[in-house]
Amino acid sequence: MFTLASSLLIVATTVARPAQPWVVDQCEVYHCESYAGELSYRLHVPSDERMSPRPLVIWLHGAGEAGSDNRRQLAWLELVWKTPSDAKLAPYYLLAVQRPADAPSWFQVDGHLRDPLDQLDAVLEDVLGRHEIDGHRVYLAGVSQGASGAWAYAIRHPQRFAGMLLFGPPEAPTELPASLKRLPIWVFQSTGDGIEKLQRLQCVARKFSALGGQMAVTAIPNDSHDCWTAALNDYAAWSWLTAQQQDRWSPFAPGWPPRRVVIVTAWLFVGVMLTGLLGRRVLSSDSCGRCRLIHRERNGRRME
Repeated sequence: MFTLASSLLIVATTVARPAQPWVVDQCEVYHCESYAGELSYRLHVPSDERMSPRPLVIWLHGAGEAGSDNRRQLAWLELVWKTPSDAKLAPYYLLAVQRPADAPSWFQVDGHLRDPLDQLDAVLEDVLGRHEIDGHRVYLAGVSQGASGAWAYAIRHPQRFAGMLLFGPPEAPTELPASLKRLPIWVFQSTGDGIEKLQRLQCVARKFSALGGQMAVTAIPNDSHDCWTAALNDYAAWSWLTAQQQDRWSPFAPGWPPRRVVIVTAWLFVGVMLTGLLGRRVLSSDSCGRCRLIHRERNGRRME
């Protein structure tokens, strides 16, 4: 299984990268109070949010984007929103929480008082309380150390997500619990991270398939840690993620991938899926569970 404490020893190799202006401009700043103190996060709100419940993507950043500026965690999303128009018209919510720089990982480790995933729980509860989210289309995506955090968060909440997309996790569980078998998972890994990591992921995928789950492992030929650029440019991975529903799976590889990329897949289709336990919640109060909204901002301007 996943030994979370061991991840304290992992050094992620992502390099800090500035977020692109058009991505930042389309993600409002929220400040709220919780049991853990004041929290800040970014949220993209679809322009037609009032028409119907919308999906939600939770984005977990890499180690290089940790901090307190509430901006760097949006790095690499320009690979998803390639133009300002793409960002403006994205038909889903996107939540990006920034892990504090003094927290060594995305999850609690021995001797450290702050658990970023507990903080994420509080923020997510706040978002679900304020916006009309489709509870059957909540997704989890992570890059590098954020991908390892996504593993841990999915295991913590096995019935919450409709799909999970991971890029270059430096650490992964040795096996997945049966409680995750209704969660489709697509993992990309660079060959530059070593063949051993790919082999371990393939082993996890085979075990998961035997449980009735679906997990795809895609190897990206690259000398560096970066597998997400090719994954988002050469595959319809993001479209795959946002097409998932808890009561219906979509094929993990829309279209045909480039020949230069090797795919190893463990796949077992389950005909009928049970709907998730996370239903749609709409609250009108500014006091939502463990978070109380202080204020929000857009394009640097405070919004009441």
